[in-house]
Amino acid sequence: MKWFWKLVGFVYRQKKLENKNLEDIDSILVVNTQGIGDFMMLTPLLNELTKYYRVDILTNSTLSKKLVKLPIRKFYFFTSIAKTFFTLRKNHYDLVYFANGGGPKSALFSKFLKYNYFVSHEYILGGYKTSFNADISIPQSQIHRVEENMKLLPYLEKKLPEKITYYINENYIDENFVKSFLDKYEINSFYGIHPGGDKNNPEKRFPVEKYADYINKEKKVALIFLGPDEKDLKKSFTKFCDKNKIVFIENSLPKTLALVKQCRYLIHSDSSFGHFAAALGVKTVTIVGPTNWIKTKPYSSKDVILKHPKQASPMERNMEDGFILREGEFLFPEKIEF
Repeated sequence: MKWFWKLVGFVYRQKKLENKNLEDIDSILVVNTQGIGDFMMLTPLLNELTKYYRVDILTNSTLSKKLVKLPIRKFYFFTSIAKTFFTLRKNHYDLVYFANGGGPKSALFSKFLKYNYFVSHEYILGGYKTSFNADISIPQSQIHRVEENMKLLPYLEKKLPEKITYYINENYIDENFVKSFLDKYEINSFYGIHPGGDKNNPEKRFPVEKYADYINKEKKVALIFLGPDEKDLKKSFTKFCDKNKIVFIENSLPKTLALVKQCRYLIHSDSSFGHFAAALGVKTVTIVGPTNWIKTKPYSSKDVILKHPKQASPMERNMEDGFILREGEFLFPEKIEF
């Protein structure tokens, strides 16, 4: 694999931006090859770009079209790759931007698209620094992915906004049922837990027993948000938790977000729910393990990071180095303070 990346790094050597005129840019395609959490981290940039340009987006999640209310001209999705690329081949964009986190996929997708300028972040592959022959190469640094994406604006000679925030479509949230829900369960003070994450990344999950330790000590009721990937955890929570202190939430996303919005805080394992909560102004508690949380935690001043005391902060590393390993046993603090 290492020799493969050396070959990729050799073939896709970056070229410098020389004598390029970016003043005539009108149309931009933004490509997000990651999940819905990464899409949420793109919304501050999308908000700025749509002020000046005609913007299309190619993304993984069909939810993205419902979650934002921005003047994006066209949404394309990877759910039907052949059809999507056939359609995109008919378009010619002034600029194509591969959002931060795309990695080697950028090199592949760029070959299917028509554009004047191609923008990518730098990556280190097999010891080679490459941006896949991009016209504009944005250097990587150890800052949040929201801020990494916003680095595109200075290249386009646009000012950064005074305040960088997520954008979410409040009209998508179904708040009408919240009162009847709270009356039904007779609760008025609660917090949320999103315990899971992608089944394909089980190393991001933390033991249900550890959540249970916190739930059973806490006076407030815990709303346990279970999506399709977390339904297998329901039996474990029922086994280890005081049944009077948990309520399982398996509603549609519009109703789920309405409850997240009312939570005192949300505990999660660096998942998309943390970004939803931050977008709604809710305090978040991010349990971090095998992720580069400096880049991917909720972009909020109301976020608390929980990690093992011996776990070092993530450092700059090559993409092929993989995840950071957790050391020892994780414990919740007696009290979470913001």
